[in-house]
Amino acid sequence: MDIVEEKIKTLRPNIKDSSLYAYTNALSRIHRGMKEETDFKDLNFIYKYDETMEYLSKHKNNTIKNMLIPITIILEGINTNEAKILLARYNDVIDKLRFKINDDITDNVKSEKQSNNWATKNEIYKVVRDLKKEAEVAFNKESPTSKDLDKIQQYILAYLYSGKDIKPLRNDYANMKIVRTGLIIDLDDNMNYLILNKGKPYFLINNYKTSNRYGTMRLSVKTKELKSALMNYIDKLGDEQDYLFLNHQKGNPISENGLTKFIAKTFMRKINKQLTPSLLRAIYISNLDFGKLTYKQKNKIAQEMGHSFDTQQKHYLKLDTEK
Repeated sequence: MDIVEEKIKTLRPNIKDSSLYAYTNALSRIHRGMKEETDFKDLNFIYKYDETMEYLSKHKNNTIKNMLIPITIILEGINTNEAKILLARYNDVIDKLRFKINDDITDNVKSEKQSNNWATKNEIYKVVRDLKKEAEVAFNKESPTSKDLDKIQQYILAYLYSGKDIKPLRNDYANMKIVRTGLIIDLDDNMNYLILNKGKPYFLINNYKTSNRYGTMRLSVKTKELKSALMNYIDKLGDEQDYLFLNHQKGNPISENGLTKFIAKTFMRKINKQLTPSLLRAIYISNLDFGKLTYKQKNKIAQEMGHSFDTQQKHYLKLDTEK
C-alpha cells in the first residue's frame, strides 16, 4: 500500500478496497491532468483550487463530484486554517453538484449517453442467444484456446447481466473466486465467490458497494442454461484456476474496471451499443411493470440488486422505455 492509500485508509478505516482504489486513482488523474511537476505523493496540488476546478470542469457533474470526494477526505485530516477553508470550498461544490445530479435523477429521464446506448430487452436477449451459439463451438473443443474461453465468458456475463436468471449486479463479478469443495466458513469476507455446492451453484456476494448496509447476498443460480454454462466453463478452466472471470490472454483475474470494459465491448461488438453494468441495471428495472408489483416485491428486487428501494426508483428507473 502506497503513501496516498495509507493516508486515505487512516482517515477512512472501514473503506472498501474498491473505493480505496477509486479514490487513489481519482487523485492521480487530477494530478496528471493538471500537469503538476510536484510529487504526486505530496498531494500539494489539492491546494490549487482554481487549477483543480479548471481541470475538472471538462468532466460531467457526477465525475466531478466523485473526484472531489478524496480531496475532501485528505483535507479533513489536515488541521490548518488553509485546509479548513479549502475543505469548505470543495464541500460547497460537492453539495451543489449533488443537488443538480439529484434533480436530473428524480426526473427519471435518460441522459443523452443513456439514450444513445439504450437497448430493449429483446435486443439484449438476442445478444445472449447469439453469444450462446459462439460459446457452444468453444464448449465442444477438447482444448479451448484463450479466445475460446473469452467467447464463453462473454456469453456467461451477458446472461448474468440480462436479468434472465440473477438480477443484474454492479461489477461484483470482478476478482470473483471459485469454491469447488470444502467448508465455506473459512472464506474471506472481503471477497466474492461462486460456490459450486455439488451442482447447485450460488453466488456469495460479500464485497459490494452497499454491503455495509445490506450485508452478504446469497444468489442462487436458477436456470438450467446458466448452471450448465458455468459448470462446463469451470471444467474448461481446469482445477488449478481459482478465479471465475479472467483476462484470458494474460491469465489474470478481471478487475472491476476491466469487467465494465469487457461487457461494454461485448455488446458493442454485437449491437453497436456501449452497455455497462450500470446501464444494464437501469434497463432491467425500467422494463419491470411496477404497477403490478407490491411494495414487498419491489423492495425484494432492490435487495437482490444491492441497493435501496429509493435508489431503485430515483436512480435506475427511466421512463418511456420500450419493453
